[in-house]
Amino acid sequence: MTQIKTSNALATRVLGIAAAVAVFTWSFADGRFRDVEGYLTGLICLPWAAAIGLAAWAAMAQTSWSRFARWFAIALLGQAVALQLIDAGPKLHYQHYGLAPEFWKSSHTWLLLLLVVQAMIVLFAMARRGHAILRAIVESIGFWRFATILFLISLVSAPVSRHVPDYFVELPFAAFIQLLNLATVMLLVSTIPVGSQAKLVRRIDGWFGQSDESAGGGSVGIGRFALTGAVWVMALAALLNTVSYERHPHIQDEVTYLQQARMLASGALTVPAPPARTPFDIYLMEFGGDQWYGTPPVGWPAVLSLGVAAGFPSMVNPVLGGLNTFLAALLVAHLYDRRTARLVVLLLCLSPWYVFMAMNYMSHTASLTCALLAALGLVKSRETRRAPWALAGGLAVGYLSLIRPLEGLVMAIFLGLWAIGIGGRRLTVLSIAAFVLGTCAIGSLVLPYNQYLTGSATTFPIMAYADAHMGPGSNALGFGADRGPGWALDPWPGHGPLDAMVNTNLNLFSMNVEMLGWSFGSFLFI
Repeated sequence: MTQIKTSNALATRVLGIAAAVAVFTWSFADGRFRDVEGYLTGLICLPWAAAIGLAAWAAMAQTSWSRFARWFAIALLGQAVALQLIDAGPKLHYQHYGLAPEFWKSSHTWLLLLLVVQAMIVLFAMARRGHAILRAIVESIGFWRFATILFLISLVSAPVSRHVPDYFVELPFAAFIQLLNLATVMLLVSTIPVGSQAKLVRRIDGWFGQSDESAGGGSVGIGRFALTGAVWVMALAALLNTVSYERHPHIQDEVTYLQQARMLASGALTVPAPPARTPFDIYLMEFGGDQWYGTPPVGWPAVLSLGVAAGFPSMVNPVLGGLNTFLAALLVAHLYDRRTARLVVLLLCLSPWYVFMAMNYMSHTASLTCALLAALGLVKSRETRRAPWALAGGLAVGYLSLIRPLEGLVMAIFLGLWAIGIGGRRLTVLSIAAFVLGTCAIGSLVLPYNQYLTGSATTFPIMAYADAHMGPGSNALGFGADRGPGWALDPWPGHGPLDAMVNTNLNLFSMNVEMLGWSFGSFLFI
């Protein structure tokens, strides 16, 4: 009997692996998964998900993990279906689920069928095991907290639409997809074999450490884990920059940043204006008399210029992305514990948003570097009661203001409140003074820079550019009919409280969807 079971298991595995290979091979050969130039399209993720699910099921067939493998395949297919239902496209707009009639052509109706099949399977399983799963969750975090979490992640599951009725159709559909895939993952976890749970917990504790470790552990025990994560982020970002970005800027801001970096690498803030100006009328590049210069804040182009000077500007953000992974681990280890720090590293390594920002030529990754260095400086100053650490933190905040001024202001306010004892032990008077001195010393460098380019120490080049090309006050803070560039993404002319509500919805939606890219959202981890 044992021999027969072994033979059946072997046959099932062979057939499953053969089916997975066949699906994978077919996806490459079928022209429906390629564009007119022959490149693979996003549609390929569905057959690949099916192939991976089949392979996992085959590998675990007739073992204690067979149920887990089946739910893994369902969860993977659910993720792929959710992605295929999105109408993203190449044009600049927020992604929406394709609910328009023209989207539901014959090639998409079967996606809805797969979604219905998944829902039926999940509902049937929840009817049998849902009570036990929900009881365990409620015992862990409480009913009202769990209900609030579900409500909040559902509320930001879809972005608002210009045609408001469309939003009230898409929102319940998007929330349904998120909750359906969340339920699928719950069922997946519940099928982990009982005999393997304790072993799995011990293994996870071995990887991430115990959850009851005291805060302030510093870098003890996280070095190798954080370094591995940093290398992963750096290598993946560099690969994407080479393969996807082709080591070339793709949006207008990046073009200007790179041009500014080339100027700075040559030792100049401006270059002589070209004789024919019209071909060089680039977004955020300005002509001042007979000079040509970039108007964005100079902090990021200055960092990028180091890569230009070395001949590898495409590697600056990947390196900073890897560095940020390590710095984040250090900071969280000091504030919480080793386990939390390692989990943060894992989530950063799995975040497509984080890796993508480390792949491009934008300024966000460098601003995060400065923010992390600033926070670490204050943490070390609090631990050691030494002012040089606070000075270093202030220098980082000051440089952050040269990259993204508003972020520098926000960090200066919150870290300043932290330094004087709100949310933590107060720093020494000398450390607080050092933090303020460092912030002002670096941040004030913008004044002579502004004076040189605009003739006024308090007028930023980018503000002068916006006033001249988009209208006076268009880039200023606050509300008013003159605010905003008037782009198609603006909900209404100007900027008012309703615009702020729309922007908040769009930002929360983007973080929930894109931070981790999973079909049940990213905010669940909060």
